[in-house]
Parts: sequence; structure tokens; C-alpha cells
Amino acid sequence: MLFFNCMFIYSILPLISGIFVSFCGFFVLSKNTKSKLNQIFFFFTLAVGVWLFATFAMLSSRTDEKAIFWDRIVYIGVVFIPTTFYHFVLLFSKIKNQKKLLYLGYFLSFIFLILSRTDYFVSNLYKYS
Repeated sequence: MLFFNCMFIYSILPLISGIFVSFCGFFVLSKNTKSKLNQIFFFFTLAVGVWLFATFAMLSSRTDEKAIFWDRIVYIGVVFIPTTFYHFVLLFSKIKNQKKLLYLGYFLSFIFLILSRTDYFVSNLYKYS
């Protein structure tokens, strides 16, 4: 019973975090939908939310196949977190002339997104005791 309670806590925390992060992103976007800063912050929270919700689903999976499926979904969010955060920081701090690096970041994020669908990212599970 203690093992189940610990596993439940570990799997429910990403769900709770995902709800709060998603709410924060929608709240900021609703304050000014035309603001580029708010839009990029929303996309950042969307990437974090996908990561957290998929982590919850992965940790709650009963079969290895479902866990691998959700682990691959995790990477849909993970690969965009650094680039969207960098984009947000550039807008927030009003730094100009970084478009090449920003475009490179998005390009690499899409490359990693494509690779995350293959066995190069996830091919098997490691089960912790």
C-alpha cells in the first residue's frame, strides 16, 4: 500500500503542475491576445504543459507500450521548451538582432521533434525498483 501511495504522489504532481502552468499561460494570453510577448509566453507554457500532462500519463500507464507512447508525447513539449523560453526572454528584455540564433533554435527543435518519433529517443523502458 505504501508503494502505491508513493507512486500516486509521483504521478499526480506533474498533473497538478500542468494544470497550474496551463492556467497561467491562458491567463496571461487572455490579458492581451495581440501582444507578441503574451503569445510567446503562452506557447512556452503550452510546451511545459504538454510535457507535464504527458509525464502524468506516462507515470500512470499500466503497460510498457502505453508508457513508451506517452514518453514520446513528452518530447513534443520538451523539444520546444528551451527555444520558446529563449524567444520569450528576447522579447521580454527587448534584445534585437538575435533572429538567426532564434531561427536556428526553432529549426533544431523541429529536427528533434522528428527524431523523437524514432527509436533514437525512446526505444525501451528502464524500470526503477
